[in-house]
Amino acid sequence: GPYRLARLIRMGSSCQVWEAIESETQDRYALKVLRPDFREDKMEVAFLKNEYEIAKTLNHPNVIRMYDLVLSGNAPFLVLELFSELNMKQCLRRGPDSIAYMLEKIIAQCTEGLFYMHSQGFVHCDIKPDNFLVSREGDVKVIDFTISQKI
Repeated sequence: GPYRLARLIRMGSSCQVWEAIESETQDRYALKVLRPDFREDKMEVAFLKNEYEIAKTLNHPNVIRMYDLVLSGNAPFLVLELFSELNMKQCLRRGPDSIAYMLEKIIAQCTEGLFYMHSQGFVHCDIKPDNFLVSREGDVKVIDFTISQKI
């Protein structure tokens, strides 16, 4: 395909997230790929489709950008903005002191991302530290719209 997998970023229960390079432009993206044992699972494919349908409509600095859903081939995947590898849970595990100085900024951005989703008529339905990516500078993106819903 048009993407070359560069490295595995994260392994989830049903998906792997890879850093990938687009062949023509050399732009870097995150690919959320269904793991081999879930590729024939209709419900998991439906979750991927739901995530794409919701996230593709969202455009906010604190919400991860969704670019494409690829269902052709043997491994369905989403093409997303490449952002920080660390989620809030991982940051907190390093010790609260590692992010304490920017906690107010982080919490404000989490709130802004969720408020924006609500203003667009969506609820996330899976708010937890794993679903907020945090950069070294304290920038935040809401991720994982697998079970999000229109309200």
